[in-house]
Amino acid sequence: MKKPNLEGRIELDEVLAKAKESTTNFINHLEAEEEGERIESVDVIRNQMVGDKKSSDIKKNRFIQEMKNGIGADIKSKRGYGVKVHKPTRMERFKYFLINLYSKF
Repeated sequence: MKKPNLEGRIELDEVLAKAKESTTNFINHLEAEEEGERIESVDVIRNQMVGDKKSSDIKKNRFIQEMKNGIGADIKSKRGYGVKVHKPTRMERFKYFLINLYSKF
């Protein structure tokens, strides 16, 4: 019997070593990509939080301006006729004076 031509063939140990090496390289590459994605996702979340805060501040300021404008229109339309100034009487002022005096001790 003639031996088969074994030239150019690779042994099983070499195939397994190459497979193991390529597997470890693949796993390392995946881990490096995941770390990069984690950092990017944290940056994205942080930017969203800052953006939400700024947009809520803008909306709050806009709402305050609308309220001020609306209140100003009401006051202009009433021309201050409905506004009453309460001046405390002498007795009330004396009472508040005593309350403030004794509440400090």
